[in-house]
Amino acid sequence: MLIRSPSFSAPSITADINKSYRIKQALIGDAKLVLRQLIEEYSKQGGGETKPELLEKIRTLKAQKAAVYGPLIVSNETPINPYRVYGDLAKVLDRRTPL
Repeated sequence: MLIRSPSFSAPSITADINKSYRIKQALIGDAKLVLRQLIEEYSKQGGGETKPELLEKIRTLKAQKAAVYGPLIVSNETPINPYRVYGDLAKVLDRRTPL
């Protein structure tokens, strides 16, 4: 049974459409490229203005997230915390190169 969720999805392959939840619109492709194309089209249609209040909200949410997960990412507890694994991988992997 599919659960109700977002009406838009951008899966990388067609087999993922409606796999976890029902969607109304799908864009198939690499997420980075699809998002770049959406942003370009949005700007062409008159969107894309900077919204300082939204930027401040994003900064605040990022800071809150860092406050919660930052200590876990550098934790030396035993057994190793999964967030520590993620943090160590983030240090050594190139984010621009897909695995």
